Amino acid sequence: MEFDKVVEARQSVRRYVPCEISEEELAEMVRAAGMAPSADNSQNWHFVGINKAEILGDIAEVVEAKWQGVFDKLAEVDEERSLKMQKFAKHFFYFFKDASAIILAYANEIEQPVGDILEKVGEDPEVINDHWLRRNNRMQNMGAALENLTLKAVDMGYGSCWLNALNYASPEIDAYLKEKHGFEVGDRFLAAVISIGKPAPNPKSPKKKPIEEIFTMIG
Repeated sequence: MEFDKVVEARQSVRRYVPCEISEEELAEMVRAAGMAPSADNSQNWHFVGINKAEILGDIAEVVEAKWQGVFDKLAEVDEERSLKMQKFAKHFFYFFKDASAIILAYANEIEQPVGDILEKVGEDPEVINDHWLRRNNRMQNMGAALENLTLKAVDMGYGSCWLNALNYASPEIDAYLKEKHGFEVGDRFLAAVISIGKPAPNPKSPKKKPIEEIFTMIG
């Protein structure tokens, strides 16, 4: 598929039709992710592919249980909002269990190549935190990798959705993967989850802002 068409076809897909996605296909998507740029060539990522419905269902149960605990507590102080959030979560948190596969994207902390210089010259701690935490390299790296992954999925005829609501349940997900499947997270942390599958007919997508709103040319 031509590059422009791939970019324009990519959207957040939350409804899928049944299909099988092989390990080899997931590996191709991850290969594309691994070609992304990263600060100091740190490549601070590791990807876990899952294409078994039973495992997707197990992870969905873990995520639902974690968030339900939040919604139950919320109901004690704001029942109406709790009910709204439970409905929202059904459509925007848990749908991944109906996908054909997911890819868990794990990140590693990385050393900043010049991380100590600002401290050495006496820069304000708030400025340092803004530079290294708010605009940190490790998550920019992951963003580049995951964009490559989602675009490759489109190029291969699939749809995807980039999820971060599952991150809240990352301790429980990590524990499940270790206990049931022997995957050791180590010093990694869950940065995002990508659901992948064949899009259901007529997928809807919000309009993107026009170029006039997002581009300024100077000079």
